[in-house]
Amino acid sequence: MEKTSHISATITPLNQLGRVPVRLVTDPARHAAPYLLTLHVGGKRKRTFHATEDDAVKAWKEHKRLEKKFGALPYLFDAEAQRSYDTAIRLLAGRASIEDAIRFYLAHCPARTAPALDTAITDFIANKTRLARSSRHVADLKSRLESFARALPATVATVFDVRSAHVAAYCLAPDIAARTARNRHSGLSNFFAWCVRQEWITDDPTARLRDTDLPTASKTAKIILTPAQACALFDHAGRLIPECLPWLAVQAFAGIRDAEAGRLTDAMIDRSGRRLRIPAAICKTSDDWVITGLHANLWTWLPKGCAFVEPHHRRWRRVLDALAALPETDPGRVPAWPFNALRRSFCTYDITQNGDAIATASRLRHSSPARLYSSYLGALRTKAEARAYFSITPATP
Repeated sequence: MEKTSHISATITPLNQLGRVPVRLVTDPARHAAPYLLTLHVGGKRKRTFHATEDDAVKAWKEHKRLEKKFGALPYLFDAEAQRSYDTAIRLLAGRASIEDAIRFYLAHCPARTAPALDTAITDFIANKTRLARSSRHVADLKSRLESFARALPATVATVFDVRSAHVAAYCLAPDIAARTARNRHSGLSNFFAWCVRQEWITDDPTARLRDTDLPTASKTAKIILTPAQACALFDHAGRLIPECLPWLAVQAFAGIRDAEAGRLTDAMIDRSGRRLRIPAAICKTSDDWVITGLHANLWTWLPKGCAFVEPHHRRWRRVLDALAALPETDPGRVPAWPFNALRRSFCTYDITQNGDAIATASRLRHSSPARLYSSYLGALRTKAEARAYFSITPATP
């Protein structure tokens, strides 16, 4: 049982009921501090226990003094909150208000918790595979991202921990080629743009490293196959990888990209109309691509019911090694396989023979000849060489 509130006859400040809100509590659990002081701060009740009545009354007087001087602030704004406030003010250093800082944080705070970096890479690669991206493209992305993850310090655990400095250190590492630096940046941009769409991060750490910050790859001559080298290629392929000849032919004589060539089917070949139809599902430009006006020798390499088999890299390497091993006096020798050799060869010989860059651009699925001249066209050859190139058939000795 509790005794009624203390009635003061002294100068002790009173509450609205004219009482000092101190009570003696008879609860045995409170024997060490039986005097209960009941305060009301900001509409909320606050209770404290004291050893003696004098201690309780002193606490009440102190409360009334602070309340008169500061209002309810000392009770509502506790010491921990005050420390946080002081720290925030010090860090902002006058550059923004706390309210603006909080609004900025909320605008840039990811909506979802970022996963571990290796988990995110696995999910990204699985997503690309589900979207039926070319196996070569997926393997290249996987290799680059895993290489990037290995190069990061141990403190980087999640996608959110990756900073632009990490990207710059990887893409601008010393002793790497300019093309490698650009390829690294392209692969990382692809990955982190996807992470932004997953709402794991709000800022792409690759965005600050712009194209102008990357080294420029030196311009090199675009090397194509001579007719003799193309003949040697099909001769060796016919003996080492005969099932892959249609796959090679649509690249050499129709300019099809290697990744698209590997996904062609016989149903896409219109032999009576002499047309190739590449559906949007497998086309890099994501729309149907119908190629007409192709050279007659192409159809000799595409028997009815043929399959477009991409060789395993080890078997393809055997063909290239065989071409490199030919005597130096042999015109069919290819000492080093040129980059994008088949598509570039088709482009160069097609323009040489027809003299129509717009038609060649259309066959290569470009909106204008500009991309041909910048990326695919080698030095024009003679019309005789072009005719020899487009005369290569399975019967060519």
